[in-house]
Amino acid sequence: MRRPPEGDSIIEKEPMKLGPPAAPTGAKKKVNDNKSAATKRRKRRNNMSSDSGLETAEDDANVKRSRNETKSDFLTSLCPLNDISSIHPVLDCTMESTFSKKSKSKLDVTWEKAVCNARGQPDGAERSMRITKITSKNPECSIIEENDENMLPPESGDEGEEMAEEEHEIKVVEVKKMEKMEKKKKSLKVKVQGAVKKLKKLKESKPTAGKLKKGVLKRKLADMGSSPERGSKVKIKKSDSKEEKKDYKKLRNNFELIQNSKKIWEELRKHDLTVDKKTKLCTELLDMTKGKMQLLAFTHDGARVIQCLVQHGNMEQRAVAFDEMKHIIVAMSESKYAKFIVRKFLSYGSKMERTLVFKSLCGHVRRLIRHREASEIIEFAYNEYANATQRLAFLEEFYGPTFTLLKTEDAKTLEDVFNLHPKKKDMILANMKETLLPLIEKSILTHSIVHRLFYEYFLFADSKARSEMISELKEAVVNMVHSRDGARVAMKCIWHGNSKDRKAMVKSFKTFVVKMCKEEYGHQVLLSVFDVIDDTKLVSKVILEEILKSLKEVAMDSYGRKVLLYLLSPRDPMHFHPDIVKVMQEGDTNEFSKKDANVRHNELLEVVSKSLLKIVIENTKELVSDNNSLLFLLAILSHAKGDTTKALESVAEICAERMDSSSLGDLHIVEHPAGHITLKKLIALDKEKMKNKESVLFSLVLMNTVPESVLKSWAACNRGCFILLALLELEHPEVTAQLLPILTTMKKSLKMLKFKGAQLLHDNILYNTKDD
Repeated sequence: MRRPPEGDSIIEKEPMKLGPPAAPTGAKKKVNDNKSAATKRRKRRNNMSSDSGLETAEDDANVKRSRNETKSDFLTSLCPLNDISSIHPVLDCTMESTFSKKSKSKLDVTWEKAVCNARGQPDGAERSMRITKITSKNPECSIIEENDENMLPPESGDEGEEMAEEEHEIKVVEVKKMEKMEKKKKSLKVKVQGAVKKLKKLKESKPTAGKLKKGVLKRKLADMGSSPERGSKVKIKKSDSKEEKKDYKKLRNNFELIQNSKKIWEELRKHDLTVDKKTKLCTELLDMTKGKMQLLAFTHDGARVIQCLVQHGNMEQRAVAFDEMKHIIVAMSESKYAKFIVRKFLSYGSKMERTLVFKSLCGHVRRLIRHREASEIIEFAYNEYANATQRLAFLEEFYGPTFTLLKTEDAKTLEDVFNLHPKKKDMILANMKETLLPLIEKSILTHSIVHRLFYEYFLFADSKARSEMISELKEAVVNMVHSRDGARVAMKCIWHGNSKDRKAMVKSFKTFVVKMCKEEYGHQVLLSVFDVIDDTKLVSKVILEEILKSLKEVAMDSYGRKVLLYLLSPRDPMHFHPDIVKVMQEGDTNEFSKKDANVRHNELLEVVSKSLLKIVIENTKELVSDNNSLLFLLAILSHAKGDTTKALESVAEICAERMDSSSLGDLHIVEHPAGHITLKKLIALDKEKMKNKESVLFSLVLMNTVPESVLKSWAACNRGCFILLALLELEHPEVTAQLLPILTTMKKSLKMLKFKGAQLLHDNILYNTKDD
């Protein structure tokens, strides 16, 4: 709403008739007189005192009379309404709200009132902005106070009240209309956005199976003479689902061709077919699909048919199929179904066909390795069938343009180029870094070609570049540990990463520790963790606790035992190959490990010793009778911290069994291929324990557990004689004092036995009893 014009109000109590226009001078004079009268009245009101009511009434009457004269003269001097609206244009909404309340306004609306309502408030008034702000915040407010010096106070009486009510109603209606317009704009904007989204979906979407099925069902109903009523829902029975799928498939291209070829495919898949029968079926299938293989290769059923043709066909038939599809090898590699045909060409194709597949893929490896479907083909080709030259061609795409320019016949590998052009090393490594950073994704880091690239980067990068790459790779390194190069990259990250990087990497191993323990290369990463990380509490909480929860599963695995053996006796040549030890020694020169290696090893061993001794007690038979577990058992009993008495007793109890009723099966432990070696090794360990003056010896436990009759029965077999001989050669006074009297009574029997163990045992008994 616009405010009324400044000055006196031109609205009267009763409608006034327009008189003839007055002279300009007279109008001017009356206006000046009117102004002076208004000024006098304002001063009189400010200085009002206790005057009589009669004087006040006379003054008010004079003021009203002067105002009426001023208004009539003012209207006569006004321009037409069109000129007013052109000078002070108003919004359409304002005019509509002004003239919309006809029912509530008086019927005797005069020309002056119309002019006032049309003009509204003067432009540029700051209080008009204040009014709109107040009404927008509180549209239900009924009174807006204005203190304008140029505005006269509202008149008292019926006319003033009616004017105030009318003005308030107009303002409230105006505010409500403005709110409705804003809501309409917002709703219209939301509708437009929704319509745009629906339009995009319609453009991208294709006719779905459900829509086609409904169309097929409607056509069926029409053929039967009935049609569904408009608005009624068509119910699809479950029993007709197979028929509806067939009807939907018939709408596809090459439906008859796929169906006929599938019949031959089903015959060709049988394993009992002769060579001639296979050749005949492949020829028939080739004649049927020739010229249309490119279309069939990208369909689900068609791709299976062509795979079968490539696998079971002869060289000539395979060559025909390859010639038809060799131009779309890259597109087929990106397809969900056609990629398996490329795998078949790599597996069953000739040397020339395989070479052409590699040539087709070269130049696209950097892009295809990031494709979900094509990355499998790149990995399969690189790992299974690529020779050294083809592998290098795949890797060259990640080295950058500088390597391509510097590559010669003498310098083919990255190391050769660095040796010939050492100044270009930083540029090539910078290009490699740019290509490797986008590959740090979970799905991409599982490929061995990516592992090789990262390994070469870590091999030649300086310490600063290496640290930057470690900070990017630390949380994703767990995805690389299953290959040789990936495990080496993970080990280098652990060796050369700072404490924060190492902590992040160890935490990323969580829930994967047992799987890593059972992997050929993954377990080596855990060995490097045990070697260099000083925070043994973190290692115990994240890695060792997870191992101990599945300790038996880890102990029964060949690579899992390596992890446990490294905790018991790290880098022991009896358990670890010299090449593995040499690799582990690379991490000894790292700059971030401060704790002594022996202290670190003892802290980790204390965590696992109790559980390892417990597993010996619970699984003694499996460990004693298994050749692979023999050294593991010996390592536990010789290196584990704590009391080993119960573990030794569990082994001695098996030895105490009678020869004819052994729990290990047909053979007693002293005759078992692995069992008798276990006993001999445990007795040999007693010699070292005697030097260290340890009190718990297996020989003493054995003599206290095994009865005399069982010891005599051991002398009846060759391996049993060697165990008894080892007990005598131990030269422990208590053992010799218990065993020698028992064996002395058997000298005649041992002399009659002809195997080597009995003869050596007889000679030893004679040597020890010759003084007697």
